[in-house]
Amino acid sequence: MSIKAVQLEKIIDEIADTLEGCFLNKIFQTAKYEWVFEFRKGNRKFHFLISLSPRYSRAHLITGAPDETSDPGNFSRLVKKILLKKQLSGISQLDNDRIVSMAFRYHSGEYRLVAELMGTSGNIYLLDEHDKVTAIALSRKTRSQTGTTYSPPEPIKGLKPEKQEITKTTLDGQFAFNKEMESHNKAPAFEEKLTEAKNQALGPLKAELKKSGKRGKALESEKIVLVKYKNDRRLADLLKVNFGEIKKGISSIELEDIYAQPPLVITINLDPSLSPEKNIQRYYKKYRKYEKGIVRIEKELEGVKSRKAVIDNIITAIENAEKPDQLKDYIPQTAARKSVAKRGERRPSGPKRFTSSDGYTILVGRSDRENDEITFRIANGRDLWLHARDYPGSHVIVRLPKRAELPKTTLLEAAMLALKYSKAAKAGKGEVTYCFAKNIRKPKGGAPGKVLVNQEKSIMVKIDPSVIREMKDSREVN
Repeated sequence: MSIKAVQLEKIIDEIADTLEGCFLNKIFQTAKYEWVFEFRKGNRKFHFLISLSPRYSRAHLITGAPDETSDPGNFSRLVKKILLKKQLSGISQLDNDRIVSMAFRYHSGEYRLVAELMGTSGNIYLLDEHDKVTAIALSRKTRSQTGTTYSPPEPIKGLKPEKQEITKTTLDGQFAFNKEMESHNKAPAFEEKLTEAKNQALGPLKAELKKSGKRGKALESEKIVLVKYKNDRRLADLLKVNFGEIKKGISSIELEDIYAQPPLVITINLDPSLSPEKNIQRYYKKYRKYEKGIVRIEKELEGVKSRKAVIDNIITAIENAEKPDQLKDYIPQTAARKSVAKRGERRPSGPKRFTSSDGYTILVGRSDRENDEITFRIANGRDLWLHARDYPGSHVIVRLPKRAELPKTTLLEAAMLALKYSKAAKAGKGEVTYCFAKNIRKPKGGAPGKVLVNQEKSIMVKIDPSVIREMKDSREVN
């Protein structure tokens, strides 16, 4: 069960004075919905867990660094980039609700991490010194979009006060209630992580089984059609032997089947619109189709059955796993990232993906077809579209939430990317055209990558390699 407001109040009361003044030393993403923040004060380290689990949302200290971590997402990378080594100026509970606020000293102001521990609607927000949302941890439905001022959820009317008894603990010493909460949630949280890991591993396999099942049915149907042509060579031979008896325009002919034992009379259907020669060729052609196709189909069916057996064995191993770390090799996304990190042999597919210093996602097409993909299929009408003026190059899309104002810094950074991934890059500076994606349309019969632009503006920009390195391609960051 998710944490109660009175429980969170007691947790914060126990740790607030100790954590104040600590420096954020490390950030671990331990699961899809779970983060651990390591704070340091002198030689002491404290590990503060925040979980946005739908069933077990909570926040409390844990004993020691986590044993297992997962691949950090964009949110974790951005928080590390901005807050790592920054000093915690305070941790508090907002509005006596299930909301934790951690304030960090950042230059002349403060950045805040606000965690709403509210089950399926919970989220973590990174706020700048003006309380504008810089980044959001999970893509859940939320009131506060990136670029807007954060607003906490309204209290639920008519909610009965929670009983203080749920904050009692059987433990003694410092952080007793935090330890109680850790102990209480350890088993159910473990089971949830195990289930999540199994679902991640099983999802692609079940999708593959479904796809191969459809392919197997299609092959069986194709085989049924081809088998009908199995005897067509014999029919063609009979027509050839009795060529003189075939009259043009007839729809069938009765002939003695000399290949049967004993011989018998059979009826062979003909196409009255074809000549005798063409009718014979038609039967030979259908037989050749059978002869070539049946071998291919049988081989492919055998491959489908063999692969199904392999997948069934893998699924059994996954379902029998007892720990999440036993499933790491079965989760394709994790395996793929490790492979790229170790060898660097393959670049990831799909558009390049960057994160601006304001936390906005920027997509860069790598080919004409990919330019069409991000402009006409991925982008919303409110997203910003950019392109180097008068030069061939990539389409660039800045993803904008509803009613969000585009920061000038993000515009400049996106323009740099449009210039860098164009034929104008060698000059190091140039003009970039931009407009909303809704003002881009495809010319009739236009080649991939070709577009017509309306209501465009332009901006002069100079490429700064250090700025682009800071944004990074988020598909390649570990």
